[in-house]
Amino acid sequence: APLRQVWAAVSDTDRFNRAAGFGFRFEETRSEDGRIERIGRVRRFGLALRWRELPFVIEAPHRWVNAREYDGGPLARSEVECMLEDLGEQTRLTYVISLTPRSWFVRPVVAVDANLTLKPAVTRTLDALVARIERGTRFDPPTEPLDPEALDRLALLDGIEPASVIEALKTTLRTAPLLEQDRLQPLRFAAQNGTPPEATVKAFLEAVRQGVLELRWELLCPSCRAP
Repeated sequence: APLRQVWAAVSDTDRFNRAAGFGFRFEETRSEDGRIERIGRVRRFGLALRWRELPFVIEAPHRWVNAREYDGGPLARSEVECMLEDLGEQTRLTYVISLTPRSWFVRPVVAVDANLTLKPAVTRTLDALVARIERGTRFDPPTEPLDPEALDRLALLDGIEPASVIEALKTTLRTAPLLEQDRLQPLRFAAQNGTPPEATVKAFLEAVRQGVLELRWELLCPSCRAP
């Protein structure tokens, strides 16, 4: 596949991690000087691991690097580097994972987990990603059913007008891929679902007030169009 098409698929690391079933959880905190620190958590080696996401390196559409420093456990640092080489109508993809054990004593444990758990999961997900790129289809893990707490939250939308917007929104929150849900834009939503634009914006804002949606915006790089 062409370089731009492959880049669009492999540069979405959150979607890749969900498809691989890694179970990562993230939280963000803002310091007084405006910087945002992103903390990740996952259960591995029978432990609850916690790490700090280092600044993401992105050189679109050829390379990205995601590095992490761990607070404790057998890992001190991990780094994932994805490199794309333009071959005309084809693209060479190189995907490298580097793990730094905290000490020589735990190196065998890290090596066993990397080869028996991490590498098969990444290889399986990369193979699925490549297959979907070749077929020209989207790469999204199945949307999981909402749990009872989420369904109760969704019910807070009942009564918001117009009903046509709310029904379309509830369907989207129940069935749409997570990436699509994470990037809902009211005017685009209105165009796709045939709902009145101004009423759709107002309904979305009311959904934010009810705690069903979260309002945010992103600054985009003018070159690569990434946040």
